Amino acid sequence: MEKLAALTERALKVFTGTLLAAMVIVILLQVTFRYALNLSLAWTEEVGRYLFVWICLFGASLAYRYGQHSGYETLVAALPAAAGRWATRGVDVLVAAFSVVLIVSSRELIEAGMGQVTPATQFRIAYVYLAFPVSAVATLVFVADALRRGKPTSPTPTAAVG
Repeated sequence: MEKLAALTERALKVFTGTLLAAMVIVILLQVTFRYALNLSLAWTEEVGRYLFVWICLFGASLAYRYGQHSGYETLVAALPAAAGRWATRGVDVLVAAFSVVLIVSSRELIEAGMGQVTPATQFRIAYVYLAFPVSAVATLVFVADALRRGKPTSPTPTAAVG
């Protein structure tokens, strides 16, 4: 499980970084064409928005891996050590349950999206919706690894990509 989690982490980091670079380029094109050339590219806003969706969802999975989601750290720190471990594992189980619900419920959304295309690029919207189950599966891998290790998160992000 540890190897799968490390591989998933690395793949998400590379893919998310690539999407971020693509989004920066697309937005830079939009700004350049609009303000320097006084032209408007119809597709740049749409593509940038959908790249942002993928980046946010994959970033959320990575944030879980690194323990960067805030919210219950203060509570866990205030509890006795054993109760804090139980609370952390309880949150892990809830995250896993939410991920399963996301995977199951996104199926209908993706199926419906196969018949819809985006206005500017004529891209099937289902491909945008695929970010939901993909990020949920990655999160499940990270939850399983955290529960197996008995620790809530990866202690530090693995070495930088490259």
